[in-house]
Amino acid sequence: MYRFAALLAFLCLAPAAKAAEIQSRDLGDGVHLITVIGTIEAGDEERFRTLALRHEQAIVALASEGGALTPALEIGRLINLRGYVTAVFNSFTCSSACALIWTAGTKRFLHAGGRVGFHASHYESGGRKIEGGIGNALVGRYLTQLGMAERTIIFSTMATPDSITWLTKENKEQAGISFDV
Repeated sequence: MYRFAALLAFLCLAPAAKAAEIQSRDLGDGVHLITVIGTIEAGDEERFRTLALRHEQAIVALASEGGALTPALEIGRLINLRGYVTAVFNSFTCSSACALIWTAGTKRFLHAGGRVGFHASHYESGGRKIEGGIGNALVGRYLTQLGMAERTIIFSTMATPDSITWLTKENKEQAGISFDV
């Protein structure tokens, strides 16, 4: 029942979002929906932390094309530490830094119409995306801290910065990332 309520609340919030918005809604029975919608930027980890400290149980619904790596990793660590569930609902995309956040859920949901995608960490120089070894090292450390296998690190960083490897129910074993549909 609360999943349906979470979906409705998420859908009501999503259309207006362009920049990162982090909000929460009470779903009842002590469960909250925390939505993270838009580009992840510096400072978002503090806004997320403020909400996370208020809620014992939460579903974190995500819709983002990614953004800054460091705040995304901090949000993911908080999700994992608090034992939160993560979800990407129908027709929403969670890619790049957002996918790393989604991976932190102690239980992960991916709606049949939702998409989660990964690529190598990068920085921009002269309008070009340059793969960053330091960023990929941080991603590897983060995924290891989450208890992910080496194959998950490889899957999460194998696509170039200009492409995306989409997680599907067909490749989830190869990726080493379990989720429910």
